[in-house]
Amino acid sequence: MKSKCFVFILAGFLFLLCQVQVGNASVVNRFVVAGESESYVVALNVPGGQGLLDGWSFGVYDYKGDPKDGLNLLNDKLGVQVTGLVRKESEGSYVLEVSRNSDNSFVTVSLGDTPDFSFYFSDGSSYYSPTDIVAVESVNNSWKLVYKSNDNQEMVVYANYLKPVPLPATIMLLGSSLMGLLIVGNRKKG
Repeated sequence: MKSKCFVFILAGFLFLLCQVQVGNASVVNRFVVAGESESYVVALNVPGGQGLLDGWSFGVYDYKGDPKDGLNLLNDKLGVQVTGLVRKESEGSYVLEVSRNSDNSFVTVSLGDTPDFSFYFSDGSSYYSPTDIVAVESVNNSWKLVYKSNDNQEMVVYANYLKPVPLPATIMLLGSSLMGLLIVGNRKKG
């Protein structure tokens, strides 16, 4: 029984470790705009894996929703584009207002009852979460979002003034489940 307990405790510890951001550790694809400031998303189409591949786009959607209902922010045709994101709230419902430097237009994407959103890369027919999201150490609340395609080409987009949303409910659920298993296991033994 002790070995089973050890395995459960080790699995729980590893899960918790994966959820904590340490240095350049990966984070979950779930963000909010940091404070009251405007966030920026930048794609740089330059050789060497920066920007988006031909036919690809990068967008934002409601964390609990479907990327198909999201909004493309950047595409492969633009060399450098900066998109501003501002969270707006009205009677418990949230939207993300998007302004593009390319045409000075404003559009919104609905975020539902929480301000949380996620990013996607799309090839026009399918949607993909970033394969890696790492903190940019030199800038607070700045993130490098990477998607590595099947042919190992990387696309890189930078997002500034965003805060990742932790997953406390998931961690608490896992922790209480492990504790329950330990208690039940000890009672059966005794």
